[in-house]
Amino acid sequence: MQQLSLLLWLAFAVTVNSLVADVKSARLFRRSTAQLLKREGRSACAPTFSGVEARDMRNEELVLIQRNVSAFAKRMELPGARMGFFYRDEIPGWTPIVPHESAAVAQDMSTATMQEFSKLKPATEKEAAEQYSTGTAELKGCTTMYIISHKGVYATHWWENVSFDPDKEWKPKTTTTTAEMFQDTVIDVLEKGGNYHPRLDATLIEDDYIKAYLIVPDQTWREAGPSDNGYPDLWDKIKITVGKLVPRLQDEARWTTVKYTPVGDKYKYLLKSPYSSLGKNIFKYDPQHTPKAEKKHMSALWVEEKQVHLDTW
Repeated sequence: MQQLSLLLWLAFAVTVNSLVADVKSARLFRRSTAQLLKREGRSACAPTFSGVEARDMRNEELVLIQRNVSAFAKRMELPGARMGFFYRDEIPGWTPIVPHESAAVAQDMSTATMQEFSKLKPATEKEAAEQYSTGTAELKGCTTMYIISHKGVYATHWWENVSFDPDKEWKPKTTTTTAEMFQDTVIDVLEKGGNYHPRLDATLIEDDYIKAYLIVPDQTWREAGPSDNGYPDLWDKIKITVGKLVPRLQDEARWTTVKYTPVGDKYKYLLKSPYSSLGKNIFKYDPQHTPKAEKKHMSALWVEEKQVHLDTW
């Protein structure tokens, strides 16, 4: 049986245990990314349904991470040419985000975090201002959204087989439709919030500098051929809902859709390699990245090996 899916925060630790290199993964990563991502069949981005046995073809692990760093941190560390090592160094340890590894209610599998930058610890005479980072790892078909402004960051994660192409185990009734599941696990939690998904509150994040990023798979888990381009209709509903809640995000120019190619099941062990950038993304904020410069603040977002957001003010 596959391991139960985990929902995790990244916790800051002053002392970080050294990581042992995954020799097999490191050797494979000398090959081109295109070679690794050839489609050889993949399972859906899916948690384990509470009370039933995991199905091998629909089970995957997720990491939703968060990090606060202050006195012991250098200023924001930026990646060089080797993104895998950047992710390895950014993820020193894990603690649970929620008290369960699965859930009996589908809506409780939708997760989000909202961080106001003004709530981070300011600089003192003895320590630097607090930095912040959040992100997701081991994505294999799920959808993640970031909303970033000068006021804060709002990050979400939604499962593929709960919200976009729901398995029957997650449906409360046999007559429950995909549209109803999407409404309950995505739209409703954006508008009203859920147990592990704060609602999207424009007063906490909206400003003139706001931008939004949808990180999505390039195909569904079914891989139905050239015409399979994921879940565009459902992603559009997310953007429409967000625009209603945060009026400035009704402007299409403020949105960026970032597509990633999910790793096939043959190579899914690479998602766990500390040296791999596959299935990972990370947001970082530093209020004192360049303390002596006019623009001290910096925020940035990377998706796998690509930087998609960079802002200084």
